[in-house]
Amino acid sequence: MAKLAVLVFSFSLIACTFDPHPDLARYEACEDDGGCAVTGCSCLEKWWVCAPDDPKAKPEFCHFTEPSCDGVVCDDNNDCTDDSCEAGACVHTDDDTNDCDDDNPETIDACVAGVCHGTADPACVSDSDCGTTDNCNLNICVGGECVHEKLTGSREGPYGDPTCGNGLDDDCNGSIDTADTGCAPFAGACNSDLWCWENPLPTGNTINDFWFDGGDLWAVGDAGTILRWDGLTWESFSDSTHVDLNAVWGCDGHVWVFGDEGYIAHRFGESTFEHVLATTTDAGDLLDAWGRSCDDIWVVGSNGTVLGRQGANWAPLEGLMEFDAHLYAIWGDANSFWVAGDHFAGGAFLQRRVGTADWQNFLEDMPNELTSIRSLWVSPEGDVWLGGSSGIIAHRDGNGWEMMDTSTRQTILGIHAGSDGMVYAVDLKGTLWLLNGPNDGLQLLSDEAMVPMNALWSQGSDRVYLGGERGKLAVYDGLRLRQLSFGERSDLNAIHGWPLGAPWAVGMDGRILRREGPNNIWVDLDVGQGQMNLYGICMPQPGAGWIVGESETALWMDGSGGWQPNSIISNMDFFDVFGWGSERMLAVGSGGRIMEWQSEVEVFEEVYVPEPDADTLRAVHVYGDTEAMAVGDRGAIFRGDRSGGSWQWLQVDLVQEADWSDVAMLVGGMIWVVGQASGGESQVLLIGAGNVIDNSVIPPETLQPLNAVYGVNYNQVWIAGGSMVDSVLSLDQQAYVGYWSLGEGKWATQSPGCKTALTDIWDDGTYLYVVGRAGTILSRLLNP
Repeated sequence: MAKLAVLVFSFSLIACTFDPHPDLARYEACEDDGGCAVTGCSCLEKWWVCAPDDPKAKPEFCHFTEPSCDGVVCDDNNDCTDDSCEAGACVHTDDDTNDCDDDNPETIDACVAGVCHGTADPACVSDSDCGTTDNCNLNICVGGECVHEKLTGSREGPYGDPTCGNGLDDDCNGSIDTADTGCAPFAGACNSDLWCWENPLPTGNTINDFWFDGGDLWAVGDAGTILRWDGLTWESFSDSTHVDLNAVWGCDGHVWVFGDEGYIAHRFGESTFEHVLATTTDAGDLLDAWGRSCDDIWVVGSNGTVLGRQGANWAPLEGLMEFDAHLYAIWGDANSFWVAGDHFAGGAFLQRRVGTADWQNFLEDMPNELTSIRSLWVSPEGDVWLGGSSGIIAHRDGNGWEMMDTSTRQTILGIHAGSDGMVYAVDLKGTLWLLNGPNDGLQLLSDEAMVPMNALWSQGSDRVYLGGERGKLAVYDGLRLRQLSFGERSDLNAIHGWPLGAPWAVGMDGRILRREGPNNIWVDLDVGQGQMNLYGICMPQPGAGWIVGESETALWMDGSGGWQPNSIISNMDFFDVFGWGSERMLAVGSGGRIMEWQSEVEVFEEVYVPEPDADTLRAVHVYGDTEAMAVGDRGAIFRGDRSGGSWQWLQVDLVQEADWSDVAMLVGGMIWVVGQASGGESQVLLIGAGNVIDNSVIPPETLQPLNAVYGVNYNQVWIAGGSMVDSVLSLDQQAYVGYWSLGEGKWATQSPGCKTALTDIWDDGTYLYVVGRAGTILSRLLNP
């Protein structure tokens, strides 16, 4: 502003004068460059012009004139600019959003920095032009080009997992759901006697312990069960001893399993398991194992047993403060190991051994509520976690013991932590707990198992494995409990089928199973029987037959549904049935009744009128069309004859007080009857022509009681039995099958490799099947 003031008051210094104007600040100077005609004064700003014709100004004056866009045309013929006039001047602004045309029909045109560029026609404009994107294929449009990428997917399986029924190729191998190898049913565990599990899968034996070798998970259980899980399927390993296996541990390709009566077996690489003889003869049952290395392994068990492997030898470790302890658990850290259990007289037991020093007793400062310790885990830092009776969990750090009460009052059977340090526990009902989660204290994760879970192993928060009664196997994946074992576990009472056809099995709670499909899976059929218990089955035609049970249940199954005939008998339970077809059948049951169904009259007819308070009949068998046998409680044996057109029944007086459970009539008039004598011992009768009795056929002592007999032919007879005790906590006597060869006149006993009572036996011409408690179905080649 000071400079302009000099210009205004110093006209003599400037060659050109001008009229004052409000916008004087925008004018700086006029120079003598010939811009004005008279004076040569040039006005530098475009809105200042020389105006000699202005009547109000002398020619040498410069005057201000407001610019105008009137009549100005600013089109620069460029589609990529926006044209406008501003203050009398044209302005051309680049606009790349405009459409343009480079006059080449084979290009796609676009404005770039104000210039029209043509490019080749792109393969795509949007992702939909490139195909479908799904679980296994990525098809997207990037810069006009389609990008195609083959995806690997996740995993499909194992059998029973939702990924095997969602209609997707989850693992992108070209197969969907059941067509995928990952969804194939598990192979049933087989034993050295060639018996294999068909239901439940992979086993119905109780699982007692886990160990993870860094790649596969190993599981051991009752009756010599050894399984390996690779993440998709289970593989079984035969153990010839059939003893209960309680613990597994290994390192560097070695795997050891430990069981009852001091049993130890070893495997290296892909070799078979071989029995290892311990150096002690009174080791008792070995119940848990832990080690630091292949040359530093420890195992504990009953009778205060502690065995150590130093080098290649196993030897008992002496010096325990108490010898009457039952030791259930062992774990350690780098410098010591702990053993825990209970006294036979009652009370918890916990001791620690550091290096080669004496044992340290920790009973005195332990809480009184913990009367038995069943599970133990020690962190690398030396924290001790205990689980035991009454749902009590104890944690010991440098500040003493901290007690956690699950309030379930259920015994804590397993404690373990994964590499992430998260500690988990499982109780007698299969309830899974997190002990040291982000919320501190106990956190309930799942109570879906509903059966005792004895084994627990954690590889991290997304893989916590559980194993327990009746072969139940599951994994907690951080969100839910996912099953790793499958099949129905209701007690099964009978099995039958058409020769070379699919067998059927029936049992408690209305359970009807049928073996079907290319993988021979046992499928649970719902025929609307609810919770009605079913006891007998006979299949006189392929895929069709009779099923009987409690409360007058009598069904004719035609393969697609069921038919309920009328009944005139009140409150009668049917325990066995023999049928000739849908038009006729014979059934026996409570009250000693023998009933016949004939379709002509559509009613049950009582073909044998029992005496009052007659004993229950358990089994019936018919030979041809005219001969029959029925057997039952307290020595009841009846022989039927229909040669005259109607049944005539006579009681066979055998002077035997046994409870007979089954009967088989074979070619040549040979009749086998099996059961249990009043003293609990097994009983077998061989009845020949004319009711000639041979009760000198001594059954194997292990089969108590005898539940079933089945004749393949006159020279090949099978019997099945075992303990009828079916406890939630234990199935305490192993089941057996006996084979009789008439030529040799003796029984050859086999162990099917299970601990449930076997209740029925049948063959289809190729395989021999047995069924039993807890959903047990086992098969074996008839003539391997």
